[in-house]
Amino acid sequence: MDFDQIITVFASIATCITAIIILLTLLEMKKQRSMTYRPTLVPTRQLISAKQSKGHFNWQDKKTEIEGIDTDHFGYSLHVFNLGNGAAKNINVAWEFNIESVVTSVNSLFQKNMSQAYIEINNRNWLSIKGDDINHGMVNINLDMEGQYDYLLPASIDKSGLAIRIPYTFITLVSHYFNEASKQLKNNEESLLSNTPNIDLILTFEDISGAKYMVKYILSVNLIMISESVFQAELNYKSTS
Repeated sequence: MDFDQIITVFASIATCITAIIILLTLLEMKKQRSMTYRPTLVPTRQLISAKQSKGHFNWQDKKTEIEGIDTDHFGYSLHVFNLGNGAAKNINVAWEFNIESVVTSVNSLFQKNMSQAYIEINNRNWLSIKGDDINHGMVNINLDMEGQYDYLLPASIDKSGLAIRIPYTFITLVSHYFNEASKQLKNNEESLLSNTPNIDLILTFEDISGAKYMVKYILSVNLIMISESVFQAELNYKSTS
């Protein structure tokens, strides 16, 4: 191999290396551009203050209770913020938990405590609670366990976040579970208050370019204190995606 051929080989190698460097640079630029648009939806930890009235429980955020703000009888919202750099749009919310199992647990506690109440699922779609001291009500489970929101701007712009309603189904079952389980403390059944049902929150959404994302969180209600028809708890979460 003469000198000219050696120079040609080295020039070809240098050209390949340069092309690879350019390709890697372009890929990194694309990644950075994608990260610029990407939303990151994260819930907050919250305090719950709950009171019972005529058999139904009203959940309030502890801050709302302190400020004396009146909320609707059932409603309680989880606050979600967008910690990413880009807006999220077409936000779909899905809640999941083992409703049948929790209904069975609550009804079992009703029987142990000889409470005149009973919860049932009608046609696998309607949750109803009946009892002598309870205003009868029904919840459409399918509609209760989902929601849709148009958009959420980054937290640097929208500091109020998105208020996502926690299903009435979950509020009703967890509240009665706590209330009935607390009556078993006299029988040294403290462990019942630790076996609180969790609920999964699945968020699917798009960024401004139309790219789709999905995140999943497990929410737990951790009891702080409880007395007759009143309890306080902390709403915590952990990510699974």
